[in-house]
Amino acid sequence: MPEYITYTKRHHLKNFDYSFNTAYMITICAADRDIRFSRITRGDDGHAVVDLTPLGRHVEDALQGIETHFPHVTLDVYAIMPTHVHFLISVNKCEETDAKTKLVPRIVRGFKTAVRQACGRSVFQLNYYDVIADSDRLYDRCWDYIRDNPGVWLQNGAEPELAPALKKERPAPLNSSDRSVLCCPRRSRIR
Repeated sequence: MPEYITYTKRHHLKNFDYSFNTAYMITICAADRDIRFSRITRGDDGHAVVDLTPLGRHVEDALQGIETHFPHVTLDVYAIMPTHVHFLISVNKCEETDAKTKLVPRIVRGFKTAVRQACGRSVFQLNYYDVIADSDRLYDRCWDYIRDNPGVWLQNGAEPELAPALKKERPAPLNSSDRSVLCCPRRSRIR
């Protein structure tokens, strides 16, 4: 019987110091397709509305706890999507860290642990995706991507019962009254 070698794709930069003072966009996907953090519907005004499930509320609580557990980190914006979570954090002043324990992986691990403890089971995939937003332009693109993601989800028909009525155009931005996509006041990128 032949032996097969499996390779896992590296999602993070090999020699990058993930404690560096800059912004990071993190995306974490649900472990199973059955897990739902939210439901996105079209509101009366045509904008995307994100309604959190009970599991999604645990995710939101854990996101809001990041700044408490990591005082030199700010949670700039986040979106709790039905099958994944996006958030943009800024590291303002790195605390002393062990060379083997980088700050961003510690934040992600702490976030996942908080959700697991709150709901009694693991709900996320083992890995996560990151974007290092080390310029104003990239920071703005990450911010806009997170802010617009519920509208794009709705337009792309990711919720099957909504697919027939959707048009391909730029999604309408979320209203400030939309509950589950929290846009904190936009901060300028840390230099």
